[in-house]
Amino acid sequence: MNKDSNKIENIILKKELSRLKEENKKLKQQVEKHKNEKESLKKELKKKQRSERNAKQRTRTIMIEPVKGHQYAELIVRLSNRLYSGLNCGFRQVVKILNIINETFDNLLGRIPCYNTIENWVKKCGLNLYNSSGSRLQWDKYAQIVDESMMIGSEKLLLTLGVPAAHQGAPLSCNNISILIWP
Repeated sequence: MNKDSNKIENIILKKELSRLKEENKKLKQQVEKHKNEKESLKKELKKKQRSERNAKQRTRTIMIEPVKGHQYAELIVRLSNRLYSGLNCGFRQVVKILNIINETFDNLLGRIPCYNTIENWVKKCGLNLYNSSGSRLQWDKYAQIVDESMMIGSEKLLLTLGVPAAHQGAPLSCNNISILIWP
């Protein structure tokens, strides 16, 4: 009887073992499923945290993107030109002012251009030329004639001519006109 009881017990244990293996297999699948869910939830949480962090940054800072093909943003170019023409200060002073603004607003403007770059921008805008356009006729009163009839593509070229104000009614000749600015 002992042998038969051992066989029966062995069969029962084998069935129990196979049942436990099946249960173990199901539990492993559940664990794997929960791991995947946990990872996807972690990713979603990171995305949410990142977007919240970015939202906080956006509300604190102004996004200044560089102009396509250039290093600096349009805001910096405009601000530099306005500071130079509006305050009648030099290019180095404009750099100092921009540095002060940058320090005050936690590096809002990013990298500040050098004074040569600002000078080039002012010259390209034509502000410097128009501010100093009468230097050839500085001792005389004169009138400016601006001609925009020339175009290259969609860009207009401005020609500025100077005519002495003392010129009386007679037709203008080449001797009376000075070219102040040529494109």
